[in-house]
Amino acid sequence: MVTPAVVAPAVTGEAPAPVAEPRKQDRDVVAINDFVGKGVTQSEADLITEEVRSQLMRNKKISVMERSMMDQILKEQGFQQSGACDASDCQVQVGRLLGVNRLVVGSIGHIGRIYMINAKIVDISTGEVLQSVTETYEGAIEDVLQVTAPVIAKRIATIFRRDRSGVLKITSTPVGAEVFVDSAKAGATPLVDSLMDPGRHLVRISMKDWKEEVRWVDIVQGKMFELNFPLSRSREWLDAEKAKQEALRMAAEKRKQDSLKAIEAQRKARLNGWRVTIGLATGALTAASYYFHSVAETKQSSIDDKYELYRQSKDQTAMNAMRKDIRNVESQRDNNLTYRNVGIGLAAAALSALTLTFVF
Repeated sequence: MVTPAVVAPAVTGEAPAPVAEPRKQDRDVVAINDFVGKGVTQSEADLITEEVRSQLMRNKKISVMERSMMDQILKEQGFQQSGACDASDCQVQVGRLLGVNRLVVGSIGHIGRIYMINAKIVDISTGEVLQSVTETYEGAIEDVLQVTAPVIAKRIATIFRRDRSGVLKITSTPVGAEVFVDSAKAGATPLVDSLMDPGRHLVRISMKDWKEEVRWVDIVQGKMFELNFPLSRSREWLDAEKAKQEALRMAAEKRKQDSLKAIEAQRKARLNGWRVTIGLATGALTAASYYFHSVAETKQSSIDDKYELYRQSKDQTAMNAMRKDIRNVESQRDNNLTYRNVGIGLAAAALSALTLTFVF
């Protein structure tokens, strides 16, 4: 491996150019030094480095120093670099000359078909490596450029954003509500977003059948802001539920009325059955009474005839026989009259019962 040789500015009669102090920015300013090639050519390593830089420049939350500006600043400062700048003193000097707080350095290695990109975030004030990210890929070098470099850039961006972000924690009852932050969908409750930019943000949560809630939050760097939304039912849901309950009530009332109608129909059917039965019984009793009355009248005629014969009879024996016969016929007549009277009474009672069914 070639050890980097840091060449200081040439000594002249003029004072050396002052070293730029790290600049304080509202957004992170990232300087990315060329990754060192280990097992790949330096031109391939430079190309992958440029892809990482290009991906980071697409992130609107981070300011990325262009390679041409880096070269210009280093040239103006009289800095010359020979070989790979992977020593800590070289990295610190480059970061200070560029005027950044942190510098991204790294390496690209290759063993067989496996490529590895390792990127480190260096604190310029201390020379310490704050964080390191590593990604491996098995395949061709061109796929490393297209697949792995964007992943490395995304992880670096996340680290830089997290350092200057606040945390927003949102919960709701019930859970599962959609969360929108500044009109952009952020997820669903419960939600923890650790990459919230400091400042005021509009939070809106929405859930079907529940009332939408909107609140302003003030995010502070390095602190967590917690929001809890006890949701209440929406007016539409309440109206629909009220209509549903009313429909259920009306359906129950209809079932009740239908049941009462069915009971009434059954009662009327039974009553009509009784009426028919009583009517038939009344007719039968009336007919039976008429029959017994007719028989009684026939018996009475027979008695009259026998009594006339009894009066005309001269023989005592014949008279006694005739008198006995008359008594038997009279007994039969009386029985038929009794049956007639019972039948009339029963028919009258049945007729009264039939009349009562129409009254009640």
